[in-house]
Amino acid sequence: MTAPSYNYVLNGVFQRSLKCTLVKKRGFLTKKTGIRYRTSNFDNTNSKSDVLKVPNLESENTYIMKKLFSFLAIIAIIFASNCSRIPENNDPVIGIWSRVEVEATNAAKLTVRHEWIFNDAYLGRFHRIENGSIKIKSDFKWSLNSDDTYTISYPGLDRADDIVSFKNSDEKLLLERVDGFMLASRE
Repeated sequence: MTAPSYNYVLNGVFQRSLKCTLVKKRGFLTKKTGIRYRTSNFDNTNSKSDVLKVPNLESENTYIMKKLFSFLAIIAIIFASNCSRIPENNDPVIGIWSRVEVEATNAAKLTVRHEWIFNDAYLGRFHRIENGSIKIKSDFKWSLNSDDTYTISYPGLDRADDIVSFKNSDEKLLLERVDGFMLASRE
């Protein structure tokens, strides 16, 4: 067990010392470390002394534990900030894909544009635009299958999942369904 440590108040000034004792030498107060403090009435035993011995409420173990916990907190912050990186997704399907259909009727001409916006978080946005106004706007999920095909599912829409693969044409890269229908081309 360690010896108790004390704090000292000398002439109104607080002095923190661990395991330190004050010794009277020729009218001076001297720490064991050799630092000397002059007191005016140290020798006068009838009056109050300028030295007040106060027990130290912080032990050495508490001091060391505070330093240790501070160090561990810094290490934990560094560790948490370095481990929160999201892996980069460089899949070739990421981007904007679209298909334009023109339907001619007796009364008017209807232009329908289907647009898929694939992002790197395996999600995307689907739009159906008729004559410049958005008729359907919905999110979709996509995934890469083991046979190099992609599954596009539309939760919340009454639409079947699309299973597509890449097809190269002379001009553009196409997304083609497994039944041979050209779903979209890259913009």
